[in-house]
Amino acid sequence: MLSSRLWRQIARPDARNPIFRRASQSYKPASSPRRTYSLPRPLLLIAGIAIIIAVALQPQLLLLLLEVPIVMIILVVASPALLPFFALIAGMFLAVEIIHGITREKRQHTYELICSSTPGSLYANWSFAKGVTHRGGWFAALRWGSAQSLRLGGGVLGVALLVILWLLLSDQARVRLEQLRVPLLIGLMLILYYSHLRQTIILGLTIGLFLSSFDLESRDAAFIGVCLYILAHGLSIGLALLFYVTCGRLFYEPHTLVTMGLEIVTVGIVILCREALIVALWQPLRRRLEWGRGEAGQGSLAAVGVS
Repeated sequence: MLSSRLWRQIARPDARNPIFRRASQSYKPASSPRRTYSLPRPLLLIAGIAIIIAVALQPQLLLLLLEVPIVMIILVVASPALLPFFALIAGMFLAVEIIHGITREKRQHTYELICSSTPGSLYANWSFAKGVTHRGGWFAALRWGSAQSLRLGGGVLGVALLVILWLLLSDQARVRLEQLRVPLLIGLMLILYYSHLRQTIILGLTIGLFLSSFDLESRDAAFIGVCLYILAHGLSIGLALLFYVTCGRLFYEPHTLVTMGLEIVTVGIVILCREALIVALWQPLRRRLEWGRGEAGQGSLAAVGVS
């Protein structure tokens, strides 16, 4: 799949590439020495006395001290569920940042110089987008969080399969299709989870590069990119839900096998629809950036790793 190949390429930072270094480190405010502030000791003493008096008058305030660690634990447990939402927002901002960055290079008349110093303009734009993706360290955190979440999900799937195996060995009559559906749903959720994290980032990157290849104003291109990004995700989810609901109404109390088949096809529609959108953007992007470049274009594709 194209998204998997692009993901493997973007996951490898290339610190030796000057375009990557420029995009990953440029446009950051100059670091200034941090100022350390310390409260006066009399103020700290007054605050401590006030807290003691408040707790003495209202002992219920002690519960606040217990709520802080509870909230932290909830956030840690819920982080795998929040990660897809974070990836969704990150992909949209990635598209906007790529558009703004390349438009800024064109405005500063450095874009042509960057493209002429590489095997091709596709490789130059790809390196720039790759640098923007690695800027700030959020991409590495996303990859680490997704890896840990998948390990956790794989452990849950393994436990479910062991339970089913134990039931099969103990008494085959105790195992029904409804019980076999549990590990199937867990597996489908893991596949959708993993593909969502990959395709969301690649889709945002591809949209940013595609719109940057046109001579548009930065704000107009960013607005179109956000709309296209939302439309792409809404289209994939909408088509999948339409299929599931429509086919589900064709059956009255459908058999478990029919339900399992509908769930598999629904997940497949979401993944394939996003993949088709990525391909539909990548192919014209290649033609626009490498049109008429001959061997330079082939070298650019080989450098990107998707030739």
